[in-house]
Amino acid sequence: MSAFGGPQIVSDGLLIYYDAANPRSYVGSATSCFDLSGFNNTGNLSSGISFSSGVSGNFIFGATTSFINTGFVTTLSTSFTINMWYTTNPQVNSVPMLFSKSSSNATATTDAPINIIPSSNGRSLTVGLRNGLSYAANYPVGGVDLTATNIFSASVWANLVIKYDQINLEVWANGNYFTGIAWTGTLSNNPGRPYYLGRAPFETFVPANNTQYSGNIAIFQMYSRSLSTSEIQQNFQAQRGRFGI
Repeated sequence: MSAFGGPQIVSDGLLIYYDAANPRSYVGSATSCFDLSGFNNTGNLSSGISFSSGVSGNFIFGATTSFINTGFVTTLSTSFTINMWYTTNPQVNSVPMLFSKSSSNATATTDAPINIIPSSNGRSLTVGLRNGLSYAANYPVGGVDLTATNIFSASVWANLVIKYDQINLEVWANGNYFTGIAWTGTLSNNPGRPYYLGRAPFETFVPANNTQYSGNIAIFQMYSRSLSTSEIQQNFQAQRGRFGI
């Protein structure tokens, strides 16, 4: 058991850690999920989020008014890792954001450092990083997009890892490397705008709710550094039994 009251996961560099099954992080029907990292990045749950006891506990995102505001605003400009256990349904909105730190209608080069966008069928996803050097049509350009095609089956629990070290952007699936691309940019600084799960933070698209995500998230972790292969596999092994993998 770790200091977090659960299986031993990597703690070095951990900034945000939500676990819907851990009563120290969430108690069913609450409007907040508490951060187990020690940095007190309490997540604010919107009214559309619901709780399921499946896989010991998970959050349901229903494609309308369903999101978690992490309250964490610092842009990790040179390296990061995102680790989550989730399922993705076929999407009903045109630009669903699994994870985002941007507005939906960017008006400055400081916007949109990172977005994770599932495909309409729920089986693929695209990770977009932006360096904020310019913008066009109200959206920043200058960055990289990495698409992981058919990475998972829709509506099946899986472990997704996205990591960046200012050399490569990589996507990992269930403890194994899946795809990657070389990129040496520095992410744009987006001051004052928090990271969101399930929607873009400041949605201005028409129609409303255009960036709402449909699916489930049980565990979300964000690190201030790029995890090693052994660390990614350690986190996967720590939780895989819960998800039947």
